[in-house]
Amino acid sequence: MWRPDINEWKWAKSIGGTYYDYATDVVGHPSGGAIVVGRIQNAVVQFGDTELESQSTSNTLGFMAKIEDNGTWSWAEGIGDSGYNFARTVDIDSNGDVIVAGEFSNNLTLGNFTVTESNTASVSLKDIFVAKYDETNSDWVWLAKGGGIDGASVSDMDIDSQDRIIVGGLFEGYAEFGNYNLSACNYSTSTTSDIMIVQLETNGTWDSANMMGRCGDDNNVKVSVDPVDNILV
Repeated sequence: MWRPDINEWKWAKSIGGTYYDYATDVVGHPSGGAIVVGRIQNAVVQFGDTELESQSTSNTLGFMAKIEDNGTWSWAEGIGDSGYNFARTVDIDSNGDVIVAGEFSNNLTLGNFTVTESNTASVSLKDIFVAKYDETNSDWVWLAKGGGIDGASVSDMDIDSQDRIIVGGLFEGYAEFGNYNLSACNYSTSTTSDIMIVQLETNGTWDSANMMGRCGDDNNVKVSVDPVDNILV
């Protein structure tokens, strides 16, 4: 943590082991401290008193953890079962609930909710997930998935004034988000990646899906919501 008022670093923390572990996003917590997300590849990683375990070094486990103002870990949640799992981005809505988004393969179970990847035959292609976590009750509120047999990924997320969730990322070929579907350029003849901007209501239902890009591979995208809820890409 950096204290700009005194021009001084207060503390620094590390997690992980001999394999590849990443922290990919952080958001300040209303009560102080922060929520951190990412992925671990090591068999066991310690967050204070909480131990998270990946099934093997060939699998990855997403994580979401709270770190306090003094640099101590207060809780951590694992995100994923077997296969590839990655918590990419995190935010906090107006009610104090934590929203996390990323990718998963095979099956993903969070609390009482389970989703299954669209293409279980491929270990390299993933679907995206978005989930809401009630920190007060240590409970998952809902879990949504999107994507298709050619894969999708998350690069950024923001929340508007109505607590609607906007997710930016990439998809290949054909992807479904609830009742909305997207087809990449030249989908019938080749598989290329296009940019997706998808939105969920505060209850976790898909509200819209839009795309942009040319007939070739496009890069990851950043999203932001302005004061009147316009989405900037």
